[in-house]
Amino acid sequence: MAHGYDVIRTERVVAIIERWLPSLIADTLALLPEAGP
Repeated sequence: MAHGYDVIRTERVVAIIERWLPSLIADTLALLPEAGP
């Protein structure tokens, strides 16, 4: 019943997602032929 640990673990996952999501989106848009406005 380590609820505090689950919160810390979730925050770490969120931090990782926030760190890698921009580059992931950029890579995905780069693969699309007409991604830009």
